[in-house]
Formats: sequence, C-alpha cells, structure tokens
Amino acid sequence: MGTYVRKWVYVLILVSMVVIPFIPFELTLASQRKLRIIDANGMAIVNAKVRQIWGQYALNIHGEIDIYSGPSGEVFLPRRSVRTSIFSLVAGAIKGFSEYGLDAGFRSAEGIIIFANGFKDRWFTSVSTDGLKELNSGVVILEKGKGTEFEKNNSGAGLKGLLPK
Repeated sequence: MGTYVRKWVYVLILVSMVVIPFIPFELTLASQRKLRIIDANGMAIVNAKVRQIWGQYALNIHGEIDIYSGPSGEVFLPRRSVRTSIFSLVAGAIKGFSEYGLDAGFRSAEGIIIFANGFKDRWFTSVSTDGLKELNSGVVILEKGKGTEFEKNNSGAGLKGLLPK
C-alpha cells in the first residue's frame, strides 16, 4: 500500500509542476491612488498634471496617462494590472535578460510625475530608494519655483531606464 500512495504523490507533484506555471493570475503594475496636490500653505493646486507611468519588463508591457487635478486638487489614479502566468513571466525574463539584466527581468515599474505652472516638478518611482512611500499619505506638497524641464525633455518618452523600450 505504501508504494501505491507514494506513486500517486509523485504523480500529483508532477502534474502540479506542469499545470501551476500556466494558471493565470492578476499582476498589479501600478497601484490605485487618490492624491491631493497642495502648495506649502495647504491650498489646493487646480489643474496640476499628474502623469502615471507603468510597465513590466518580462511581459514588455508599458503605458502612461496624464490626469489633471480637480478644483480640490484631488486626482484619482486607477490600478493598472494584467493577467499573466508564471510561464509567461519566466519566458519573457529569459527573452529580455540580455536587454534588462537579471534584476529587471521580473520587476514591474511604476512612476508618477506631477507638473504645475509656477511649481517645481515632483516625480516618484518604484525603482528609487524611497520609491512611492511618500504617496501613501495621499497628499503631495509642491514647492514654488521653476519646473525642471522634465516634461519638455521627456514628453511621451516615459521615464528613461524605468520602462521597456
């Protein structure tokens, strides 16, 4: 009887190893966020442009969208996700290894850039040291000053080095 049970355990393990990599699951590329854009005095900044950028190296998926803050300075960034499987991620990572390296193979990247006239640009990325932690409060404070020319130099290009080409 022990050999019979052991045989079925091996069959079950083998079937799991073959089936599980192909089971689809939802992978989040960018989290849903509700932000309030204000100045140093706590006043809402109306019509600030918030650029949400997302991507996944192994799947070669990327995108970006611009959303403008409303009268209360609030902006809603929807969650970005994709259905995939472990097999697709591994195959994509192997294919893109030469371009992105081992570290970037399975990583999703997210970036948020905020532009407003008369204020310094702010940008946050999931690949920086502090990442997107500051956005967890839901409030972003912009300082008075000239923009960094980021938008002019990188319009439509996304964050260089952050997303697949």
